Amino acid sequence: MGDIFRSLAPILGGDESITKVAMPLVACGNQRAEISIMVPQLINAAVHWMSLGIPLKVLKIVIYSEDKAIFVKNLFANLKKKYQKLTMDTEAKDIYKYDIFISYSHENKDEVDFIVEQLKKKYPEWRIFLDRMELNPGSAWQKEIFNALDVCKKIVAIYSPSYLNSKVCKEEYNIAHFIHRDSNEEVLIPIYLYSAQLPTYMKLIQYFDCREGDKEKLREAIEKINVKRTA
Repeated sequence: MGDIFRSLAPILGGDESITKVAMPLVACGNQRAEISIMVPQLINAAVHWMSLGIPLKVLKIVIYSEDKAIFVKNLFANLKKKYQKLTMDTEAKDIYKYDIFISYSHENKDEVDFIVEQLKKKYPEWRIFLDRMELNPGSAWQKEIFNALDVCKKIVAIYSPSYLNSKVCKEEYNIAHFIHRDSNEEVLIPIYLYSAQLPTYMKLIQYFDCREGDKEKLREAIEKINVKRTA
């Protein structure tokens, strides 16, 4: 279900801002999925993505059958009680827990370890979020990662083929892109590590070209990364 919102991410909030979307009740036709299963999953995914900052204000589910519409309306009323207390505050925060968030594919672990090593060497006071170092054992890791994105001053995205093939990495990128777009400062800092078929929306933000894992170029990129410390 999350793929629906991942596919919307590149086109929402562009020059001609789209904030309203209409859709059918997916998978409940020829695929014969149960409405009572699909609606909660759809609403859960919508709340999740909208709370993360996706610039979507209205999501309409179009149903032509009156009986099904009444059933879904009652189902939605119950779901509303569950989510109505959820705070969807996307305003900029004054307090940051981390200076840098590293968004990367674990297949590029060695290169990322080199990047983190260089960052720590040059900026020993910086607080760096790297999932292998920061996640608590047994935690809801994906939620913890998304929460961390929201309290980082800068987000470094490490582009590679495996990064583009990872749903989690693309979710991290899309969240970072929303934060970057809504900020008065440069938040998202991409590093192009290995050649890949970058989608157009990823090319719109200036990246450091360090292909193919060129360590000297990585050092030069790290020299140019700057974080204004307030604490």
